[in-house]
Amino acid sequence: MCKMIKTERLHITPLNLSETKCRVYSWTGMVSNQEEEDNFVKYTIQKMEIAPQTHHKWYTIWDAKDSWGNRILECGFICPPVQKIVEVWYYTSKEYMNKGFATEAIKGLIKFATCFDIQNVCASIAKDNVASRRVAEKCGLTYLMNNKEMQVYNLQLK
Repeated sequence: MCKMIKTERLHITPLNLSETKCRVYSWTGMVSNQEEEDNFVKYTIQKMEIAPQTHHKWYTIWDAKDSWGNRILECGFICPPVQKIVEVWYYTSKEYMNKGFATEAIKGLIKFATCFDIQNVCASIAKDNVASRRVAEKCGLTYLMNNKEMQVYNLQLK
């Protein structure tokens, strides 16, 4: 598994299965309600339990910390590449919002994805989440379409 993505201000590290379980079940991460916990169990933990370890980087939580060890945000991929497309997600701690950290982290994930012959990076963002839409746009993703309550953004890499 990839050991880390380093950006100007962040060290972004993928959690292993045990660390992911601890984070989700203890609510020490950005998970803020039962619905989010259930989604992390279904789409992260259960998928990691059956996937080969080489695929864990595509399911797990990536922990982004500053050089002092402060947890700034969590991010990651929704699943392994499908037809050379990956989807990214991100949650930023309230005290670090609007400081460019999410943009920096997602740019790091995008750069990481290019090492795996990924051709498109997308993000599904709640229509009312203006801040996350701005992050996607700053990372070069452009609006693609509406999908129920979400807006889908895409960046073509190749």
